Amino acid sequence: METEMKTDQITQQISEYVNLRADAFKLKMAEDLSTTLSSMFGVLLFVLLVTVAGLFFTTALTLWLAMLIGSLTWALVIMGALLLIASAVVFVRRDRLITDALVAMFCRKFFSPKE
Repeated sequence: METEMKTDQITQQISEYVNLRADAFKLKMAEDLSTTLSSMFGVLLFVLLVTVAGLFFTTALTLWLAMLIGSLTWALVIMGALLLIASAVVFVRRDRLITDALVAMFCRKFFSPKE
């Protein structure tokens, strides 16, 4: 009779432990997901602001170049060529510039020791 009560107690404790571990896992996943989404939102906002700033600088540089060479058309062609070259460089190096940086960021988020 006593061993049966102890077995029931152990079974109940194991069940509670499993439920607590499942809850801890769910909380960790919720924390990691919210951290990841906030990081992605921050990166998206940063990229958006850099893009807007780039547009202003490109416009200013194009107008300055047009004043130097005396032709807005050729200034636009030159800026278009420079942007095309920059795009090609980013495309060729996209693994190192973008993918590796994202992988490193996610590894730090998910696998770094928590305080």
